[in-house]
Formats: sequence, C-alpha cells, structure tokens
Amino acid sequence: MNLRSEDRSILKDWFLYLKLIITGLAKIPSFSRNLYRGVRMNLATKYQNGETVIWWAFSSCTTTKEVLKQDAFCGSKGERTIFEINCYSGKDVREYSKFPSESEVLLIAATQFRVVSNVNKGDGLIVIQLEETEPKYPLIEKGAMKGPVHVPKTVQPTDILLETVFDESSRNPEIVRQINRTQFRSKAIIEGQRLNREDMRDVVEKVIIKKQCPQIQIRDAEMTIESISELGRGIRESTTVNEVDLCGSRLSSNDISHLVGELSIPQTHTVEQWKCCGLTRMKTLDGGPLKVLNLAKNNIDDDGVKHIVGLLRLKRTLTELYLNDNQIGDAGVEKLATALSHSAAALQKLYLQDNKRITDRSVKSLTEMFEKSQSLNTLWLLNCGLTNSGKQELSEAAGLKRGFYLNIERFAY
Repeated sequence: MNLRSEDRSILKDWFLYLKLIITGLAKIPSFSRNLYRGVRMNLATKYQNGETVIWWAFSSCTTTKEVLKQDAFCGSKGERTIFEINCYSGKDVREYSKFPSESEVLLIAATQFRVVSNVNKGDGLIVIQLEETEPKYPLIEKGAMKGPVHVPKTVQPTDILLETVFDESSRNPEIVRQINRTQFRSKAIIEGQRLNREDMRDVVEKVIIKKQCPQIQIRDAEMTIESISELGRGIRESTTVNEVDLCGSRLSSNDISHLVGELSIPQTHTVEQWKCCGLTRMKTLDGGPLKVLNLAKNNIDDDGVKHIVGLLRLKRTLTELYLNDNQIGDAGVEKLATALSHSAAALQKLYLQDNKRITDRSVKSLTEMFEKSQSLNTLWLLNCGLTNSGKQELSEAAGLKRGFYLNIERFAY
C-alpha cells in the first residue's frame, strides 16, 4: 500500500530494492499498444475527462480484454471498472510469468496518464480510456541509473522516486555517437535506441537543421509521443528532408496521429534564390518535401490508416509509402483505395505485404482503384490473407492497367 502513496519518503527503506527492479525492467524493451486493466469497484468519480492522473504503484495489465472477464480478475457481473490504456512504456513480462496465457504487461510505478473518456456502459460496468503522457518533470528514473540514490527530506508529488545525478549535457552516448558520425547532407542513421524528447531535439537540431540530411532513418527505435511530435515538427520545418524511415519502431496508430498531425500543418519558407547587382530574387519552398515514408513493421491498424490517408491528400510530394507488416485490414485498404482513386492523388508506389488481415473483402475496392487511379503504378500484396481466387481476380484486373506492377503470390488454378 505504501507504494501507492504520493508521499515517496515512506519508501526510503525500499529504494534500493526498487532501483534493482526498475533497472531490471529497463532491460525489457518497451512497446506502444493498447492495454487493459480491471478492478471490482466503481471508479468513475475518480477519473474526470481531461484530467491528469498518476499510478504510483506497479500496475499489472493485459493485452487481451477477454482475460478480464475471468472471475479471478474483473468478472462479468457487479460493479467493475475497465481501463483501456494507450501506452508507450509497457513491459511485456509474459516470458517471466507463471501464467503466460494472461498476456501480462507491467506498467512501471509513477506512470502518468490523461483521462480521454469515462463511460458508464450499464450493468455495473464503467469503461475509462487513458492515454500515457510524459510528465513535465520526471517522476521516476525508468532506465539504468547512475550516481547515488538521494532521498529528499520533504517530497512533493512531482519529485522523482529515485533521484539520479546527471549533468545538463548528459545524453545517451550511443545516440550522440550515431549523430556525430553523420556527414553533411548524407543519410542519417539512428538505430536501436530509445529517444525521449531531448534526444529527438538533438537529432532534429544536429541532423536535420545543421547537417541538412535528406534521408532520416530511425529504425528499431523506441519513441515517446513527445519525441514523435518533435520529429514531425523537425521534418515539417525542413526544406531538405525527402525520405523518412521509421521501420520497426513500435509505432501505434496513436503515435501515427501525432506524427501526421505535425506533418500536415502547412509550412513554407522564403529563401534567397539569387542576388546580383543589388537585386535579389526570393523563392518560396514548401516545408517537409517528403517523397518516401517507410512505416513498415510497426503496430498500425485501420484507425492509423485514417491519419495516413489525410497525409496523402495534403502531401503531393509523397510518392512512395511502405506500410508492410502492420495490423492493417480490409477497412484500412478501403480507405487507401478511396484516397488513391481521387484524381489529385500523387502516390506511385504502395507496399502492403505481410498484412495478414487483408482478405478477399479488399478485392472490390482494389480493382476499382486500378481503374480510377492515375498515379499508382506499383502495389505489393505478398503474404496477406487473400485466397487463390482473390489473388487471381486482382492479377487479372491489374493486367488490364498499362504499366502497372502488382506483386502477389502465384495462385494455383
């Protein structure tokens, strides 16, 4: 019960033990996805829309909503509250659990949320949606800690649980190394790192602004919503970035909404085109002239596609889009097909392979897109959920479109 208290001073005897646990959990990769947690009580009055709440204790959650219906958890009768949590720092502990079927994910103590909605579903059920947010001041050091553990005499709710001594210039040395090795106007590669807001600000300032890199590759990374917004803002304000690769960075549909939200803000820059004999000619350039966007191997579902479609309508420079190996289904394909059927669409290459949720229900919208699209000339649909007959129908329709390339598995007659 002490761990749930905002008064962290009462945990003084446990700080070293907590440091050991948190340092161990830091070795487990974090990921962005929706989680669920249930309790057998009505908590509606304690969670008001728009307010910020902090869960001071370690919180056990699950990736499967059905688990909560078991009597050992929330059950299906009586007063109960189910939390639907959009988080980016969950720790998947299934491999370390005695009950792997429960799909357990652990949220570290002092995780902060914003209350998105609070709905009474009737029959005693309250559903509260939470979105993880980054505190203005650190409430806990969630990584491997350096320096001594210091317990302040008076502790406020905004004080950190385990205070760590850092100097202002302290940064992840590997991120610094990867930034420093990047040459002027070359491809920037940042791989396998966790980037918070300050890390991403460094990337934007040193790689995008100062080194004017046209290609930004941040692969297999872990990013907070704040760092994603920083990246989007940096790309939008740049006149040189034309290719962005975020493959394998655990991006959820919510993350995509923040990225697209920044990229969709109109931005222009007036620059000097030439100067001679006291005369100057200025030129207006669009910010974020993206041509290639790689969002492969993430956690983007049909809801995320909605945001991407909005970007396609606004970014006429975008000609190549990688969405392969995500969680996109037929509803997402229909959204893409509708957008690409528009005469103003500019996308030329679309990669959707390895999306298992794409089935024959997408055949109709895709064949109609083949007929109407004036820009798309390449579509990859390998290893999806299409049947042989669906593949054949798509292949025949694509064959009628001159210069169109459809990459799909061979089908058996």
